[in-house]
Amino acid sequence: FLVKQLRTIFIASLTIALPACSLLSADDPVATSVYASNNTAPKLYAYPYALQKTLNASIQTRFKTGETLFEANGQLKSDNHSVSLTFTSNNQVIWLIDYNGETINEVRTSEIPDELQAQDMLRDIALSFWPQSAISRQLKNNQLLQTEFERRVIDSNEKPLIQVSYLMGASISTPNGRIVVDNFAEDYQLILDCKRNF
Repeated sequence: FLVKQLRTIFIASLTIALPACSLLSADDPVATSVYASNNTAPKLYAYPYALQKTLNASIQTRFKTGETLFEANGQLKSDNHSVSLTFTSNNQVIWLIDYNGETINEVRTSEIPDELQAQDMLRDIALSFWPQSAISRQLKNNQLLQTEFERRVIDSNEKPLIQVSYLMGASISTPNGRIVVDNFAEDYQLILDCKRNF
């Protein structure tokens, strides 16, 4: 009987405490709750042919969601046939993503957080580098808004789902500088410090 009462008290305490935890703010700003939406982030594909150019860039990557922080050096290569991302840590390959426009091939180590998925990384790369037309035609119930230094995917109620900001010299056409992807729908932030390799 005592165990049953303790279990009931424990469950009631958790029911009250867990929602309160979500009100606490983090030191490092990640996608703010002001933009929270019930919608999920759109599925977008980084179709290699849609980039319309060859891209070779070094990307220092920082991914943050909740308590999870992941940092790695990366290399992005894309041409008309494939998109390839290679991430290293301590000179060891820890994540390899290759996409040919149909199939995502992935090799990952346990160092990659479960929250970070290849499909999401490719979507964020497409949002950051691909032409507006290549993204807009994939959006069904959402819309892409674009200015010189920002892209924003909004839902049908005009709530932001994902925002891409181009900082420190970066732009949509030139991946030199910092690109910040705030995913409000899935509550994470991805920072790409890019340097194009010619």
